[in-house]
Amino acid sequence: MQYERIFLDASFVIALLNKKDKHHHQANKLINFLFKAREVWTTELVLSEIGNALSRGNKKGGVTHFIENCFITENIKIVYTDKSLFKKALDIYNKYKDKDWGITDCVAFILMKEKEITTAFTADNYFIQAGFKIVLA
Repeated sequence: MQYERIFLDASFVIALLNKKDKHHHQANKLINFLFKAREVWTTELVLSEIGNALSRGNKKGGVTHFIENCFITENIKIVYTDKSLFKKALDIYNKYKDKDWGITDCVAFILMKEKEITTAFTADNYFIQAGFKIVLA
């Protein structure tokens, strides 16, 4: 299994950093694929979700370290949500009223389509609903 271009979602990193997460062992086995991928795409919204989800207890040091490394790791590309991207995400959010997709997910879906990314490092089944593959099941 080799990945050229992947999307990194919060649930993967949360599983990686939280030993109590049901996907922790699987995420640990897949972490090397992040380093070997040509491009790893994520958003500042995802990084914020990671920080929010793991803000309790003693995980802040690991979260800070991970996020800081995202900024200096060559193959990781962080997309910032400008007004245009947010508006596109809001349009998708509103269009699919039958889905429980959050705005952060909708931003990810737009980015994945624009960058022709088919696989998300996530456990979030919303990515499957949107037509993508996930690695944590």
